[in-house]
Amino acid sequence: MKTRSIGLPAAVIMAVACASPQAARAADDSHATVPAALDPAPFGSEFPLLDGWATGDWWTDTRAVSGDGRRGAKAPRPFAVDVPRANVIAFAVYTVDVKPTGAPATLKLTAQLFPLKPGESMEARLEVDRGGGWEEVARAPVLYPGWDTHFRVAGWDPSVSVPYRVRHGDTAEFTGRIRRDPAEKERLCVAVLSCNSSSTTGPRDELVANLKVLDPDLLFFAGDQTYRHTQHTVGWIEFGLQFRDVLRDRPAVTIPDDHDVGHPNLWGANGKRALEKTGSDGGFYYPATYVNMVQRQQTWHLPDAVDPAPVEQGITVYFTRLVLGGLDLAILEDRKFKTGPKGTIPALGPRPDHITDPAYDRAAIDLPGLELLGSRQLAWLDRWSQDTAGVRAKAVLSQTAFCGAVHMHDKADERLLADLDCNGWPQSGRNAALRLIRQAGAVHLCGDQHLAVVVQHGIDAFRDGPWAFTAPAIVNTIYGRWWHPEGERPGNAPIAGSPLPWTGDYEDGLGNKLTMVAYANPADITDERLRGDGFGTAVWDFPATTVEFHCVPRFADRREGLPAEYPGWPVTVPLKTPQPPRVTTAAPVRFEVPTHEDEMRLLDEMHALHLKTAFIPCTLWDAWLPRSSLWTRPSFRDRYRQAFRDKRVDDAGYVAMQQHRGLAHADGWPFPTWQQGGGVGWHFSVAGDEWAVQAVGLMALESWTQFGIERADVAGIEPADGLVVTTTGTAATITTPEFSCPPLVCPFARVEWAVQTPDGSRPTARFDWQVAGDEAWKADRSAAIPLPADGRMHYCHVRLPANDGRRPADDAAPLTRFRLVVDAPVGTRIVLKSMISAVDSRHPTTGALFVHGAADTFLWTRDVEFLRAVIDRMRRAVRFTLDEFDVRDGKHVEVPWLGHDGRSGLSLAADGTKTIHAGFGVGSNYWDLLPFGGHDAFATLAVYQALERYEKVERGIDAHPEWAITADGRPLSPDEIRGLRGQIAADFQRRFWNPTTGRFVGWIDLDGRPYDYGFTFLNTEAVAAGLATDEQAASILTWLDGRRIVEGDTSQGDDIYHWRFGPRSTTRRNVETYMWSWTGPEVIPWGGQVQDGGAVLGFSGFDLLARLRAGTPDDAGQRLREILRWYAEVRQAGGYRDYYAQPGRGTMQGSGTAGGLGLDREFLESILVPQVMLEGFLGFEPGVDGFTVRPRLPRDWPSLTVHGIHFHDQVLDVTARRDGGVSVTKRD
Repeated sequence: MKTRSIGLPAAVIMAVACASPQAARAADDSHATVPAALDPAPFGSEFPLLDGWATGDWWTDTRAVSGDGRRGAKAPRPFAVDVPRANVIAFAVYTVDVKPTGAPATLKLTAQLFPLKPGESMEARLEVDRGGGWEEVARAPVLYPGWDTHFRVAGWDPSVSVPYRVRHGDTAEFTGRIRRDPAEKERLCVAVLSCNSSSTTGPRDELVANLKVLDPDLLFFAGDQTYRHTQHTVGWIEFGLQFRDVLRDRPAVTIPDDHDVGHPNLWGANGKRALEKTGSDGGFYYPATYVNMVQRQQTWHLPDAVDPAPVEQGITVYFTRLVLGGLDLAILEDRKFKTGPKGTIPALGPRPDHITDPAYDRAAIDLPGLELLGSRQLAWLDRWSQDTAGVRAKAVLSQTAFCGAVHMHDKADERLLADLDCNGWPQSGRNAALRLIRQAGAVHLCGDQHLAVVVQHGIDAFRDGPWAFTAPAIVNTIYGRWWHPEGERPGNAPIAGSPLPWTGDYEDGLGNKLTMVAYANPADITDERLRGDGFGTAVWDFPATTVEFHCVPRFADRREGLPAEYPGWPVTVPLKTPQPPRVTTAAPVRFEVPTHEDEMRLLDEMHALHLKTAFIPCTLWDAWLPRSSLWTRPSFRDRYRQAFRDKRVDDAGYVAMQQHRGLAHADGWPFPTWQQGGGVGWHFSVAGDEWAVQAVGLMALESWTQFGIERADVAGIEPADGLVVTTTGTAATITTPEFSCPPLVCPFARVEWAVQTPDGSRPTARFDWQVAGDEAWKADRSAAIPLPADGRMHYCHVRLPANDGRRPADDAAPLTRFRLVVDAPVGTRIVLKSMISAVDSRHPTTGALFVHGAADTFLWTRDVEFLRAVIDRMRRAVRFTLDEFDVRDGKHVEVPWLGHDGRSGLSLAADGTKTIHAGFGVGSNYWDLLPFGGHDAFATLAVYQALERYEKVERGIDAHPEWAITADGRPLSPDEIRGLRGQIAADFQRRFWNPTTGRFVGWIDLDGRPYDYGFTFLNTEAVAAGLATDEQAASILTWLDGRRIVEGDTSQGDDIYHWRFGPRSTTRRNVETYMWSWTGPEVIPWGGQVQDGGAVLGFSGFDLLARLRAGTPDDAGQRLREILRWYAEVRQAGGYRDYYAQPGRGTMQGSGTAGGLGLDREFLESILVPQVMLEGFLGFEPGVDGFTVRPRLPRDWPSLTVHGIHFHDQVLDVTARRDGGVSVTKRD
């Protein structure tokens, strides 16, 4: 986390992975031309006919096909793609990324070409005319497969309209105009379109004519731009030809939906591979390279993805933000992360996604672990909802609706109770998303349903949610839908004056509340003028503070110059402007101290700033972020409940870290990488490994010839997946080349692969290894490995012989070869993505952190269903932690893992000579460069605090037999937990106390050497947690305050608070005790790294809590005042980054840049500073059946009120007074 900018040893550069060889040539050679022979199957051998109308020797028309991409028949293209070469540029789409902060704007433009011929240029140019004639502003390669090209122009001036033209070769050009940003307009119009049936070919003149009349500021195509499932390039060109006359001169948002990527329905399941063409098992059926091509063609021109890390298979993401004229648009991906219904919920109808049983239990399909938008997208949506700088209004754009506002499907007399293709399922995910949309004051625009409706969603009650407009299908020859309530009765409180009979409050078939305002049922699905085709517009009228929804039939008549609308439209709803991010008196969470209003306003602002980033699914922050956010708003509760349900906990009870992908143990920290220790690795694909590509130059192999492959045929290397082989006999083998790898840096071998048998049977597999001197494979150098047969990519780890103790012998034989053996039916498909030696980068703290955070989630919510879902995993994690680290007997954490014995990876001789000890000093916690481990004080502190929370949960279970949660599987009874905590505290106070320095050491290595660099973060948290005796706590505070000088410390006295907002992380210079790969700490000045004299803002929260526990409230109040004085200066300067840009103030770390101060970006724990108002000064502590308040107020605080505490199912304002009185007000 804190070392992403470090200089790492150069990796061996093996190859480059591109979408195709042609794309690589086009990217590398500005003069590249189309080769004589194009790859006829660029998406792999399994689907040789994908995009066949535009691949291979397309100009001969010998491969024009229809079918599923595997096989098909010759079929004519819907239009000629061999066009005159002056017309080879089909169309263009663009957006201008205008930053509401005033930062420079960026133009992004995609041009789509017809297929090119051999010898033609693989390059296009973008020219603009700013009034002085045409000038070239960008060149870009034409990509294959896809024939698309992409231009980025930074520093774009959005205040003027500029003509543009895209050029190719000598004659081809496509012209248009980049519109000025409509910042001054009082009415902004967004057109909403989707579902463009390919069964009706030809132009869309009637739609384009009406669009030109309405002249929208933005076009939003919500998906299904084409239904040519396996021939997207031609289908995309067809769409572009139909709409290019309105696309050419205004920005457009185009996002793909299910049919665009070849699916009838899509549940993306975080990018996994779907085994069924229906997609109901979740994932993508067609190769990731095809999906990525579709997404590139349709979405590259959007502003860059806000969280660009790919999902499984290396499938890219694009959810992002576009600001147009002050209208702030969140562009979501409904399908990418959503769980598939097959195999995850009971079958309740003729299809996995259709429910027809009216007696079904709605709760039975809203299960823990089911995803809708996914935690990443939800976390960003929450941040976006609160980011209001420079914004006039907000809206959310996505593919489909957050309810099932449909009764009849396919035919007007075929009733369907519930369709799980809509965003109404899973219901918990739907509600979590709607709460954030409501929080933003946004409306929702979408398509997909083939039925135009306007609804107001209900979340907890009718009409308490956001407004939403689902546009009609552009051309609907595929699937009709109707709103037709059973009994044909209006809902409660129908819409006054509506010409429509069935409006008002209803529940959909999933139990979701909605208020139906307008709908456009097809009158006759067989008549194109009566089947409900058309488009919609949303108009923001800022002077009137309204949003208007208009719904225009495809063949609309013109009345008074404007097209007529469907009955029931237009619909006008109130415009809800977003609230400013700074917490005000009307905000749900606020701190109030009379006579200290200015300080509290600063603290409110700091709290609001860091609350935006107070969620991450990574386990590292589980003890800090949930407790700081669960009490503030329901959205955090939903996200943390989901996160803890989804956390990977293995059968033994080890809890995965779930940080980004890396090159070490897959369930541990991403580094040390195999390259850093002289290990070995082979990567046939680097999809999803952006961090490793950037950090160590990771690249993919192009050849497999150095491998020994027996009883299997090699199909080739698929860039998104890896090496593909198909077995031709039993016991197929893949053997690595010979190598030499020291056992100390190879405690594990890690394999990432997928296996799919032709008959669905479960094969068996093993992993073999050899060491120097072995002439043959030996039975005792072999381990069985788990092998699902579902075709999904997964990791497996093999514990190698050096990993049976802490220190292999110095003369231990190096490893020399690996082998995979798969015993499976002939025809089994094996995809090997990578095979590496893996450092044991697991952290011994993850179990404790998970238990701490899961317990906090229950104590704040009292959600018994959540507890039932996670209690077994919590118990396994506790048992693993107690047993693996000998806590029951040793009363502290002793880490037995290779590389974690507490010894440094560096040593300095008396003459200054440095020796690197590869494999030593592996990080064990948040401080990932420091070799905590051995007898580990930091991990012991984490266990102590987790057991305190866990005891409360188990006592609650005993007190509530009606919860029906048994004690089976408990590692300890509540009384045993309490007893063990007392023993841990006594051991900690004795074992880790340094009487010479009067403070706790960080760890003691397994040679018995203690390490004491003045770890302020550990000492203050230990005091705050009650692990120090009174005498020890007093000694620590006198050291921190400079009243006691520790001899030998680099920082003493007032200099300990040199950074003002908190103490230095350490007070003694450290140039010798680090993980081995941090080879040059001495070149960084004192205070230039967070772990060596720098500081982290979040841990000032523990400094304040320690002073409240062992000092006085006045002392803590004065320290808080100093922090707020500093923050006022920071705020005045424009924020953290602007303040520290001034020379001499210090260097900030974050997002890949190393530095001495951790304040923002990945330093999510900064929320702990304002959290002290609740935990410390108010002394609010949640419990199973109530809460306690133990206020500790400074003498100059008459009272303290914390407003908006979400506790269990109530929202409270709690006031503590100087006289000791406490009052609680329950909000309505």
